[in-house]
Amino acid sequence: MHLGLLRFPGRTLADVLEVPQRVVEYIAQQVGVDPAAFEQYGERDNTLFEHLDELRREFGFRNCGWPQLRALGRELIPLALESDRSLPLVETAVERLRTQQIIAPGITTLQRLVWLVMDCICGNTLRFKTRRPCRWNRCPFRPPPP
Repeated sequence: MHLGLLRFPGRTLADVLEVPQRVVEYIAQQVGVDPAAFEQYGERDNTLFEHLDELRREFGFRNCGWPQLRALGRELIPLALESDRSLPLVETAVERLRTQQIIAPGITTLQRLVWLVMDCICGNTLRFKTRRPCRWNRCPFRPPPP
């Protein structure tokens, strides 16, 4: 179950409030266990985290920290220049983390990341129109100088 959620949508079992019964039954059939056994899974808090650590080691999943968020912010800048809508940027962020096998942080963290990227872009664009000081100079996603 954990591995399936990490692969798509890129979340951990601890982040998912409820797994649909059809999914539980399908996976239970694949591994040859009774679907009711899933109800007891994770009753011991450490079980989820121990299994997550094992999946990280075996399949190469990584946690999402500041270096990963900063790189993701840089990847989102070109998309933010094309649109003023945040939802497509959040969806793109989730997809990029998933394909890079980075365990996605909470949705509020991704929303803040997108808002910060959009704020940096708006500040950079506004500077050219108004000749005001640019927020781009303080943007944490700005590429380092050559």
